[in-house]
Amino acid sequence: MNFIFFGSSPISVTCLETLYKKGFVPSLIITKPDSPQGRGLQILPSPVSTWATEKNIPLLKPDSLKDEEFLNKLAEIKAKVGILVSYGKIIPKKTLDIFPRGILNVHPSLLPKYRGATPLQSALLNGDQTTGVSIIRMAKEMD
Repeated sequence: MNFIFFGSSPISVTCLETLYKKGFVPSLIITKPDSPQGRGLQILPSPVSTWATEKNIPLLKPDSLKDEEFLNKLAEIKAKVGILVSYGKIIPKKTLDIFPRGILNVHPSLLPKYRGATPLQSALLNGDQTTGVSIIRMAKEMD
């Protein structure tokens, strides 16, 4: 299956590794650019970047998802679908439109209860006994 994966965090790597073990290898991985991390603010790659490099899977780290050169590279791959897990940026309409079947967002909560950046932490802090994963087809300006 020809697909493009968007992700940056450790939970993204967990999803990538599960797909990989099942034989689903992305044609391209999109992650955030290297950024300052930790107490020393060292410039480091995202966990997804490290994983993609180890697996020798093509990787892009665009500053902007609206950049024409970036959009052309996405279009060249002709992926029918994108999969997004904890990418951390709003996906612009121009990027969404490249995928005939859209981009599926895998969100680690039972939406809409814990939308946002900390769904797992929020469920734990609120003492939830049940939680889950939501998979939604992205629409304009949703992340």
